[in-house]
Amino acid sequence: MVGDAREARKRLAGYRETARVFSSRALIDQYPNEWVAAFDGEVVGHSKSLSELLHSLRDHGISRQDAMVRYITKGDRALIV
Repeated sequence: MVGDAREARKRLAGYRETARVFSSRALIDQYPNEWVAAFDGEVVGHSKSLSELLHSLRDHGISRQDAMVRYITKGDRALIV
């Protein structure tokens, strides 16, 4: 069970780092009206098409379950997948 708790803490820390990526207002200027994927605390992909972004994640060996994906707009609407 100790391994499970350690792994859970590691994953939670990674989740926090990745969530911080999306708190940056700079993303709005860098990727307006695009889908953005973050993993391990950094942007790992972006695209106008969600489907293309998800394919790119898979092609780079990043599990959809491990990455955060969000649609970045200049408006108030936020779509998180």
